[in-house]
Amino acid sequence: MKSTKLIKLMILLGIAGGLQAQSAVQSAAQSAAQRKLLADAINRNAYVEIEFDNLADFRKWSEPDPEECLGELKEEVEEIESIVEEVLSIVDALELETCPVTLIHQSDIVFNVPFVITASGRYCLAEDLTITCSVGLIIEGSGVTLDLNGHTIFVNLSEICSGDGVGVEVRGDAAVSDIVIKNGTITSAFNRSCFSCTEHVESCVDYYDDSCTEYVESCVEYNEQFCCFNADQVTGIWLNGCDSDTEQDVNFGASCLECVSYAEGICQSFVEESCCFNVVNVRIENVAFTNLHYGVYVEGAVGTVITNAAFQFDNFNIYCIDDSATTITNSMFVESGPGISYCGSHNMIVRDCSFSGLCGSAITGVGECDPLDVAEFTRCIAAGIDDDAFSIANASSVVFTDCTATENCGIGFNLTDSVDVVFRDCIASNNGPDDCYRYSGPHGNGFDIEICTDVCLYNCFAQDNRNNGFNVVSSTVLMRNCTATDNGDYGFTDDADNTNQYYANYACGNGGPVVDPNDSANYNNILFASVTSPDNTRGVHNVDCSNSAVDQIDAIESIVENISVVVDAVCSCSLIEAIVTDIDEQLFALSSAVDELAETSDDCSVKIITVPTTITKSGRYCLAKDITGTITIAASSIILDLNGHTIYGVSEFGIDLMGTSTIYDITIKNGSLVGHEAGIGAEFVNALRLEDISCTNCEFGIFLFNVDDVLLNNVVSYKNAFGLILNNVADLLAQSCLFNDNEVTGVVGGFESIGLFNSEFVNCIANSNGEAGFAFSGSSNVVLRDCFASHNQSVDGFIITGASMNICLYDCYAKSNSGNGFSVSSDSTVLMRNCTAISNTNHGFSDAGTGNQYYANYACNNTGGNYSGVTMAPVTSPANARDFSNVSCNSPDVDQITAIFDCQMCGG
Repeated sequence: MKSTKLIKLMILLGIAGGLQAQSAVQSAAQSAAQRKLLADAINRNAYVEIEFDNLADFRKWSEPDPEECLGELKEEVEEIESIVEEVLSIVDALELETCPVTLIHQSDIVFNVPFVITASGRYCLAEDLTITCSVGLIIEGSGVTLDLNGHTIFVNLSEICSGDGVGVEVRGDAAVSDIVIKNGTITSAFNRSCFSCTEHVESCVDYYDDSCTEYVESCVEYNEQFCCFNADQVTGIWLNGCDSDTEQDVNFGASCLECVSYAEGICQSFVEESCCFNVVNVRIENVAFTNLHYGVYVEGAVGTVITNAAFQFDNFNIYCIDDSATTITNSMFVESGPGISYCGSHNMIVRDCSFSGLCGSAITGVGECDPLDVAEFTRCIAAGIDDDAFSIANASSVVFTDCTATENCGIGFNLTDSVDVVFRDCIASNNGPDDCYRYSGPHGNGFDIEICTDVCLYNCFAQDNRNNGFNVVSSTVLMRNCTATDNGDYGFTDDADNTNQYYANYACGNGGPVVDPNDSANYNNILFASVTSPDNTRGVHNVDCSNSAVDQIDAIESIVENISVVVDAVCSCSLIEAIVTDIDEQLFALSSAVDELAETSDDCSVKIITVPTTITKSGRYCLAKDITGTITIAASSIILDLNGHTIYGVSEFGIDLMGTSTIYDITIKNGSLVGHEAGIGAEFVNALRLEDISCTNCEFGIFLFNVDDVLLNNVVSYKNAFGLILNNVADLLAQSCLFNDNEVTGVVGGFESIGLFNSEFVNCIANSNGEAGFAFSGSSNVVLRDCFASHNQSVDGFIITGASMNICLYDCYAKSNSGNGFSVSSDSTVLMRNCTAISNTNHGFSDAGTGNQYYANYACNNTGGNYSGVTMAPVTSPANARDFSNVSCNSPDVDQITAIFDCQMCGG
């Protein structure tokens, strides 16, 4: 019997033979030598006529020695090793799919003549490529997947070349969309070394060529640039969204924003004449960029996704100019220039990225470009950077969540000339270390906010920074529950003459100079709310661990215990009695409210889809290219992976789950729906999962009716009439979702008063919608946590109406909405806690009912008034707030406890 190993070898030889024939058809350019190797291997078992001189030789041949056979077999295995590797490489390229693959060889790249891709399909590198002049690969067609297949593109410009070098260019001379570039490396052959201005220069990885000598000689002037990068501009991937035959600048103006589709025919005039958004939906994944001037250059592109990428030794890693809806996730930036540079970017998302050892900021603006408009930075870490970690200028509507800046030479978070920025759960530590000699800017503030408006910081932490923990200059800010410890200067410092708002912050062990007797080493110019000791703190007081103020409440209790003696010795103490009575009543009401709150709180094969279709069998389905039409799901246990592609609309639904009988366990992920009446419509579905989905230019982005057990994860629904419609939906969890720029409302829970039940929204955003941000009607048992609604037009940020019951909002934020920040109808019941309403046109909090519960909320600068109809808990001033009191920044209430404490002296 043949051994298992021998059987496997014969199978491999058979595969090699079959693939040799297929490869011959697909790539006529395969070398003769390779074909000969395959042929030799396959023909080993061919009949050969052999003559023998004697019987002994014949027996030796017919009855071979086992050890000798094994030795010969080993030699044969070694001979076919290279063939097997090539076979496996081709198998990997094919990915066992049925769609054809075009292989690209070095011989396809002619000097100064790039390989141009105009037809949709899958293209795969068969070997490493070297680009000696100009552009290597140009993509001018839509629906293209370029698989680098683990290979490397070397951009090594020849001395006789003029101009810049580019590995891959996606060229937008006409509209190009739905491109995937993945799995490989793009690099250049420039040598790199550190020039030596001081002994500490070696910490920065620089590039070196002959021209670097002049930089070394003038190192003092060149210090502000930190590194001696070569001047040759070699780019890894260039997304060229403008027509290269014109000199029209990208104009990201109102006409572009109002256009419902950048790449469709109705927007062609905008694309060609003003917007230049000719490159749409490019996905770059699992690609490494090294030794380049630009790693990825995103110019006038829409919907770019860069994920699982690595950048090292690049002058600029990702450079975005006049782009829209760029998303960067799970990528690493090390030992190079700035991480992500923006210049007129809109709707940027950066998540789960790390930046270390850079010679420029992790996130930074370029010069005096157009602003960064609407951006989210989540779970990003910047460490060991020879500059400010995060440097944001001229930006608006930006949210930082759970980001960390540590051991950077400059400032942790540097914000200038910006409006409407939120920092939440961010950390700045050990910034401005002593060994940053080459850095000439201001060292070591944790958070630095200069010339900004409406900046909010919640639960942020600054520790062991060289200078101040939180530094505010000529800006309007709100800081709440932030901590500053062991910083070289002040924990919190502000030049705004006490007009800014600081609530429930904590500072200890900071080293700021004490100039004014009202200040300390921990707080400088912070009096709103009061700064006091840990023993005496209450409500939204700021805590200074070095403050020695006694506990005024303990002192009051002592006075009350001896009240009969005090009454004889002092003037009438009716004021004390009235205040104490009021305190007792408020404590009793609070105790009742808390009691009430406590009582009420409670692997199958993949099926490839290339055309519109109806799915009638369970299984896993994968969209292989963009399509126009509808995918209908009429079976249970379905996983539909859109694979980064787009379903364009000419019909009612992009994905249709509007059945008449219930189906179960449906997952839809990784793709986009554009231009339908409803991007995704579902009825009678149980267990529906939507992940990494975007819906744009639809009447309804997502429409769910009679659906139970829903997960929405990282769903983006923007520029629709309605972002998300929920009719009779139960057990929904929506997390990290965006519902922006919709014509009517971002989220509707209870369309036509048929509600949403037992559901939760976490870290969701609804900004700049035509009417409301979040609207709930006829709903019950709904929780919203850490949700944002800002700049919504004509209606409210959050609106609860239509007899909605038990709607709870925690840590939510409403700003600059045209109506109320938070609005509750007379027939609805809510609980709101730790919510914030700022600069809304009507009220911050408006309640037409009675008995609803509002605890520890904050409102300021709302045109119609900060609170209307809010009675439980009481609304009071920052100075008088305690426990669950709601804070109104312009309330004149004095601190009642301090008044009582001071009154003990009235008889002395």
